[in-house]
Amino acid sequence: MHLHTLAAAWSAEATPLNPVTGLPSTATTGDDLLPQTLMLLDAHNVQLAVLSGPLESVQKWMRAAPGLFVGAPQFPMTHTSTRTLELEGYLPSPDEIRQVVETGQVGVLGEITAQYAGMIPSDPTLDPYFALAEEFDLPVGIHTGSGTIAILSSED
Repeated sequence: MHLHTLAAAWSAEATPLNPVTGLPSTATTGDDLLPQTLMLLDAHNVQLAVLSGPLESVQKWMRAAPGLFVGAPQFPMTHTSTRTLELEGYLPSPDEIRQVVETGQVGVLGEITAQYAGMIPSDPTLDPYFALAEEFDLPVGIHTGSGTIAILSSED
């Protein structure tokens, strides 16, 4: 299974309705998300989940439930706490990814959300990350589907 962990402000503000139930999340703050998610994963007997989001959040959730999650940093992070889609510049360095792979904190590269930053998966900026995935034999997760694309001019 695949799920996200995002910053408390982003996760708890204006969270969309559940597409299956039509109900809003019962989490009223970002801090509610982790314990409620763990409860639901247990209730549905989920044994392993790929967890993507900012590296700090992924690490926090992995510490809370060792063995339940495979870490997968989501990048570039283009979502702000106000849910706009403007590129914030969150792109971990390849060295940072190497370190967390070597220490077992990451087992999947991505979820790569390049289209939100106005990039395509073949953008040369991503080449060092794909090289790491190849070196460590990591699966790569690329977000697909439609979405608002942040078009950045050279003046931005």
